[in-house]
Amino acid sequence: MFRETARWRDERGVALVLTLIIVALVSVLVLEYHFEAVVELDLADNYGSDVQAYHVAMSGMRLARELLADDDKQSDGPQDNWHRIGLVPACMPPQTILMLAMADSAAGSPGAGLAGPGTVPEAAPGPDKGCVSLKIKVEEERLPTNALMPVALPENASETLAEEATRMLEDWQVIFETLFIQLEIDSGLLDALVGWLEDNGPMRAVRELSLVPGFAPETVNKLAPSITAYGSPRFDADKLDYPKVNVNTASRQVLHALIDGLSAGAGDVAGYVDDIVVLRQDNLLQKRQIESTSELQDYLPGEVQAVFDKFATVKSTYFTIISVARVEDIEKTVVAVLKPGDGDEPIYFKVE
Repeated sequence: MFRETARWRDERGVALVLTLIIVALVSVLVLEYHFEAVVELDLADNYGSDVQAYHVAMSGMRLARELLADDDKQSDGPQDNWHRIGLVPACMPPQTILMLAMADSAAGSPGAGLAGPGTVPEAAPGPDKGCVSLKIKVEEERLPTNALMPVALPENASETLAEEATRMLEDWQVIFETLFIQLEIDSGLLDALVGWLEDNGPMRAVRELSLVPGFAPETVNKLAPSITAYGSPRFDADKLDYPKVNVNTASRQVLHALIDGLSAGAGDVAGYVDDIVVLRQDNLLQKRQIESTSELQDYLPGEVQAVFDKFATVKSTYFTIISVARVEDIEKTVVAVLKPGDGDEPIYFKVE
């Protein structure tokens, strides 16, 4: 009798252990299912925010395209509506973009709602927590790398035209050489760049610089703010069409390289650049901008004045739009390069 009772007690202990093991396993399964459910919900939420951020970024892109569609045809610079959009608070709710567009329509001129910070309407409250920041810049504010390529002339081109094409190429090479000197970049890399262009054709994006032998990432980063892959010399209507630099928006560095290259280092180039920058600042106070390169003739050395119009402009052809949307913790960036008036499709489009 005693042995049977003892055996029963031993079995009861085993049952307790089995019960604890089963409870533990069930708990682990429940916790695992709960964790997976939470992860799935987070993924779904992030996906929803990602999709929303993309559409918010595209709404900013559409506003930018509307501004460029009605751009002033005489000159491009800081007084244009597409440029003023950068003065609007860094991140705007989509409702504000819509209200800006409505204000522009009512005023009959896109961008009228961007005239100043006091005219920006306050966004209506809503469930949408997203916002978008916009920046539009002209590609012609930088030096065109594809200008280092010989222009394709017809077989029956005159000797005079061929000589002009050769001179234009030489001038652009000197301009780029002055930029390399400013940035303390080995001038031998310029020869490597010219050779790469001859072998591979025109660049499609500045990032292709990394494909040129000898161009380390730090060299590419130095050059990127001052060069563009848009704008190439062309033969059009029996004359050479030079790629040009927009003097309304070009940086000091680009202006210095342009003037120094065209003047072969003669005179106080830094002083000429300072004078042009001061003129642009004075124009801002008067709410105007340079509307013709002839306005700069008094600020340039004599040897530059004769050829300046061939290399400089106040208009732009290519515009880059950067639309950055934020929804909760998700950020989505849409970048596009447009050529207004040349179809609706962007030349370059990227989503990050």
